[in-house]
Amino acid sequence: MGAFDYIWSAEVLCHAGDKAELLTQLARCLRPGGALVFSDIMGADAAHEGALKAFTDRNATTALGRPAAYRAAIGAAGLTCLAFWDNSHHLERYFRAMVAQIDAHEAEMLAAGLSEAYLANWRKSLASRSETQAAHGVFAWGVFVARKPDAPAAEGVA
Repeated sequence: MGAFDYIWSAEVLCHAGDKAELLTQLARCLRPGGALVFSDIMGADAAHEGALKAFTDRNATTALGRPAAYRAAIGAAGLTCLAFWDNSHHLERYFRAMVAQIDAHEAEMLAAGLSEAYLANWRKSLASRSETQAAHGVFAWGVFVARKPDAPAAEGVA
């Protein structure tokens, strides 16, 4: 297919059932030399799957990706992983900031049709993530940069 110079994805791959296959399909869509840049909320490489269950249950996925698994899947998809910017140390603060946004904009969200029960559940889930991250460091977050190799030169062409 090779139609795109770059693909950008932000916090989407965590919802994919088969992350390796999705990366293969994204690579297929890139032109030679094209770039894939994506960020994702992941499980830390050493995290036990049970510690992530509350997140996966709420976010319509069965398992979170892991940084090491993404690196392997990027390579298996025929891409070169150029960089991984690990910003996991900000996740606890990020989850707490999301709770603050719910608190600051609750009236607007209620007026837009969200229920009090939904907001309370969302707030509780985020607070739980923040506490879990602070105590156990089970989540990871970062940005991957990968590139599809340039097309090989035709034989006999210099």
